[in-house]
Amino acid sequence: MKSSGFEPDQLLVSLVTKISRLSMQLVEKELGALNLTMQEFRIMGLLLGEEGMPQVELARKLAVRPPTLTVAINRLVAKGYVKRVPSPHDRRVNLLSLPDDFDLAPSIALLQQAEKTLVKGLSSTEVMQLANGLGKVVVNLEIALQ
Repeated sequence: MKSSGFEPDQLLVSLVTKISRLSMQLVEKELGALNLTMQEFRIMGLLLGEEGMPQVELARKLAVRPPTLTVAINRLVAKGYVKRVPSPHDRRVNLLSLPDDFDLAPSIALLQQAEKTLVKGLSSTEVMQLANGLGKVVVNLEIALQ
């Protein structure tokens, strides 16, 4: 086959995908100590600061079907990591939030350690430039998806 000079590994889309996959594997490797799966960790991250997110809205944000989410929510409720209460306006709707006494410290420590691994060998200036550049990429993608 004739070489086209095209190197898929050099595309930003490929690099970002690979970084995402590897960083999630790194975080997931450490989540066992907190008795959490990556999906459960993502759920809790989306509930952070929420006073009562409808379960259907959380499913939309995670791009999963509500019945699929129910299994993970049941596990998190049983572990005491998530509160589920019926909506006062519609008893068919469950509102989800983190418990008032939820301790974020172990999760923050885990993410900080993953971040240290991620940027090892980069100067503080390079880290700042990378964060700024990736922030702009996020904005571009959010605009494109509107």
